[in-house]
Amino acid sequence: MIGAVLAGGYSKRTLIDKLFYPVDGKPLILYPVEQLRKVRGVVKVVAVASYRSANHLNDLGIDTVIDTLLIGPLGALYLVLRMFREVVVVAGDMPFISSRTIERIIELCSEEYDACIPMWSDGYVEPLCAVYRQGFLKAVEYGLERSVFALHKLIPLAKVFRIPIEMVSENPGREFFNVNSVEDMLRLRDIDRV
Repeated sequence: MIGAVLAGGYSKRTLIDKLFYPVDGKPLILYPVEQLRKVRGVVKVVAVASYRSANHLNDLGIDTVIDTLLIGPLGALYLVLRMFREVVVVAGDMPFISSRTIERIIELCSEEYDACIPMWSDGYVEPLCAVYRQGFLKAVEYGLERSVFALHKLIPLAKVFRIPIEMVSENPGREFFNVNSVEDMLRLRDIDRV
């Protein structure tokens, strides 16, 4: 299995490339990369990133897949599923995700599914920390053809296991926290990494 970190780049909400924002002395993106590298069964970790970010990621020792589409997570997923049979994706702005949680998602994802995605009790899904297989590519292509870029809207088009989030994480509120704003970036200073 391949680990793919979605490294979208420049953020309209934070007005900077948040993935290189320093958290405890290292760039934000290194946290999910390091956790993916610890996961049993993940043979390679790549970041899907723009040309603009690729050199900096390579300087950090992170292999990159160049995002030539630049349309967000759906485009990044399309590119990696065209290259690899099976991927576990993690958003580059999820500093608290653990290797154990990622392993649990993989363990619960039997071969019969095209994707396995954690789901909250209210039905909200976490498609940016999930396992995808090439069988999901048809749903992705459908989305690309019709400009439906939200991954959660494509879930009904494939065989997807919606994993109850409490089955993969003891602290999902923390682990699935992602950085979406300047306020979130500032909050990182106050959250202890344990």
